[in-house]
Amino acid sequence: MKRLIVFIFMVALLCCVNFGFTQGLTLEKIFPHSSVEVYTDTKTDLLLNKIDNGAGEIIFCNIDDLNYILKTTQAVGFCIKTYKQNAEQVLKLLQPQNVLNQNYGYFGWSNVLQNINIKSKSVAMQQGKVNFQCVQNGEQLLIGVPIILGSY
Repeated sequence: MKRLIVFIFMVALLCCVNFGFTQGLTLEKIFPHSSVEVYTDTKTDLLLNKIDNGAGEIIFCNIDDLNYILKTTQAVGFCIKTYKQNAEQVLKLLQPQNVLNQNYGYFGWSNVLQNINIKSKSVAMQQGKVNFQCVQNGEQLLIGVPIILGSY
């Protein structure tokens, strides 16, 4: 009987815990000291640096505030701007399952990003659905989830 209880406990533990590389991996750890633009399709009452964008807003913040904003708004996507990394480093951390290398950057599907609280979880392309876009612009690296929605 003890073995059965221990077995059931171990199975439940394995089902509830993610033992993959992405455990504990957060956007704050991947992109420290980065700035973010969050795109919403509705107006918010947040007292943050923001501008009107038609029916919605563009909220400007740093990476440390992103989780709070995603929990309190109906975001359709966001764009991270960082200077300390290159596209190859970011792709290793995002662990994409497929990557499309286009002349204007990378598109792909990353399990690291699939559970982020945004309205548009992915974008359909000819080669399949993607949930991130990554573009090197000189020293600046832009990572859009699901794609870069700004005026790049």
